[in-house]
Amino acid sequence: MNHILIELIVILMFILIFLFFKDKRKMLIYSLVFSTVFELLGLLSNGYSYNDNFSFSIFNLPLFVVLSWSIIIVTSYTLVSKITNHRLTKAFICSLSVISVDLVFEAPSVTIGLWKWNTFSNSIFANINPYNFIGWLCVSFLFVYFYEKKPIYSLVLALPVYVLIGVIHLGLSMIKIIANINPFIMLFILYLAFVISSIVLYSKHKIKDKYKLNIKELVLIFLFRIPFFLFGITVYIWRRDFSLIFVLLIMFIGIVQEVVLYMLIIVEWKIKIEKRKKK
Repeated sequence: MNHILIELIVILMFILIFLFFKDKRKMLIYSLVFSTVFELLGLLSNGYSYNDNFSFSIFNLPLFVVLSWSIIIVTSYTLVSKITNHRLTKAFICSLSVISVDLVFEAPSVTIGLWKWNTFSNSIFANINPYNFIGWLCVSFLFVYFYEKKPIYSLVLALPVYVLIGVIHLGLSMIKIIANINPFIMLFILYLAFVISSIVLYSKHKIKDKYKLNIKELVLIFLFRIPFFLFGITVYIWRRDFSLIFVLLIMFIGIVQEVVLYMLIIVEWKIKIEKRKKK
């Protein structure tokens, strides 16, 4: 029952976002195809597997998963587009916005058995593979970066480049020194690099033209994203396993990132309003 409820809610959300955000329909479709191919590659590599109790699946890939990622990518892109038009800046910040959701959503989902990681098992980290976050940082960055150049590039270039990154990583992992590096250290370094890059680039590439905040659109985006955060927080509290400080930390980081992005949008809007009044 829980599975079908989750599936129906996500399907309804996808339909609604398709109806309300007419100018983002192309990106919804592209991100849907992108997410489907990426997830199927993950299943083929046997890195993880999904629960068999989902009602709507394609090749053991639950429909709600790819629909969720499409919603998350498009809403992240729409939010970030409010504060910058610069392609590289947008790709960096958007990738952080995407994993904001995953940081909160991942651990509780694994805990209640929506999916499991076959290649990583450590109870201290709630069986979360750090490469999950590394992967989504990279794929969302590549998708947005190439989509900004030309939408079709997000499929014909982003996925092959990601596969190439995987091949390079596989080759490097055969080197003993690199193989012994804790993947969580790699995640921390990459995450820090993305955060620093986002801050530096954003400081140089803020939107400088006339800016009008669409409150209705901002509220709608919030309503499409909040269910993922509420799900993660609710499940975590329900399970009452507060001993996993790491899980609590990554969920906190995800929530903080989400709040910061909304604050940036609103603050920039207020600054521009003040400038107009002075003129």
